[in-house]
Order: sequence, then structure tokens, then C-alpha cells
Amino acid sequence: MMAQLLVESEDGYIETPYNVQPYQYEPILRQIRPDESDDESDDEVEDEDAEHAPAFRAERVGNTDWCECGNCLPMGNGLESRCCQENSVLTEKIQEEGLTCIIEHEGFDVNCLNRHVLECSFWTYAQEQGPIGDEEPINELYRYIAYRRFVTWTYHR
Repeated sequence: MMAQLLVESEDGYIETPYNVQPYQYEPILRQIRPDESDDESDDEVEDEDAEHAPAFRAERVGNTDWCECGNCLPMGNGLESRCCQENSVLTEKIQEEGLTCIIEHEGFDVNCLNRHVLECSFWTYAQEQGPIGDEEPINELYRYIAYRRFVTWTYHR
């Protein structure tokens, strides 16, 4: 059964179907033209992706031979098979704390795994997007919120 969203209308509240989708609350990607300039951090991320582009090959699928931190899991495609040590922004956070993996960082635990923080973020999204029904799987919602919080914590956007 699909959850119902209560929408305010002239006649009061009406129920409409509501289904939370992955990336539903994500900002729309803004394409940057070559003649536009953006801040340095964006340039670093683009350079980093270009530097590690060969790492997205199929030989990474189903194994963790490519993992540098020791905590990666086998993934279903080469694009997802990427270690935190291959990302310069994450590596900086890891090295600042003297750690080997981003999941050991206190900020990761607080922002992405703390149930109370995720619940608070959920209510913020619910306020912006409207209430959701009781049938919506809360673990799925929290997972999407955790993804968003990770990106915000990592890239400040």
C-alpha cells in the first residue's frame, strides 16, 4: 500500500499518493560551462575524478582488491567500487584525525549513523515536502537522508 500525503487545499486537507524515491530531495545538478568559474573545491573534485577515471573499470566488480582502507565491500558495478582513500576530500578528513577509513571518523558516525540526527533531518525534510503516511519504510527514508547528510558534510553542499 502506498503512503498518502496530506495536501492543504481550499476545501481542507486531501490525501494524495506519496512515494519517497531515491534522490528525491537532492538538488538538481547544475552544469558548469567551460567559460564559467567555480570555487576551488569543485575543480579539485573534477581533477580527482579524472585522475581516478581508469579505476572505474569492470575488474573491480565483485572483489575488494582495489580497497586501500580495508573496509570496502564488493559492489555491483565499477562506478560504485571506490575506496574512501581515492577521494582527496575524504582523505584529508581521514588524515586530519589519523585514521585509515572515513567510517572511523567521528563526523561520519554523528552525521550519517546517529538515529536521532537522522530523525531530526527527516522532520526538516517532512516540513519542506509535506507529511508522509505511516506505511513509508522509515529505514529507507533514513538511508536516503544519511546519503544527503554525507554529501553535505563532505562537500559542504
